[in-house]
Amino acid sequence: MVVRLMEALNTIPRFVLILVLASFMPPSVLLLSLLLIFTVWTSSARLARAEMLCIKQLPYFEAARSIGIAPHRLIWRHALPNLLGPVLVVFTFGVGSLLALESTLSFLNIGLPTTFVSWGRTISNIRSNSSAWWLVALPGGLLTTTVLAIYTCSHYFTKIIRSKIN
Repeated sequence: MVVRLMEALNTIPRFVLILVLASFMPPSVLLLSLLLIFTVWTSSARLARAEMLCIKQLPYFEAARSIGIAPHRLIWRHALPNLLGPVLVVFTFGVGSLLALESTLSFLNIGLPTTFVSWGRTISNIRSNSSAWWLVALPGGLLTTTVLAIYTCSHYFTKIIRSKIN
């Protein structure tokens, strides 16, 4: 059932789905959060399921199962530590894409309400003064730097997790 729901959500392009759903209601933080969570969770869930299916077939997992280790201990001791690295990477890339998507929606004035500050809304100020190049360069550069910093943190978290597992 959950796999079918993931497949159904993945058939619709995320940006189009968010545009359609956001067009029916006024911009709010709750609406934007729900839309982003509703459309992003599928990639992490699909990867986690695929990784778990692969881990279940590994020799050490089968050996642990054959000697009678309890299923909950198999999951906590053997599966989750090996599942954590890939899921962390996908989660981090998802956060980066959410930041970019939120700024795109705010640029189009359908993301956050106008009372909130957003990089997308700051970039949209170029409409009033097209000769002010810094209205695009500075917020865009800071958004890019933030996403790259999140990716770098993910890289180091993954290294720490790998060192703890081994």
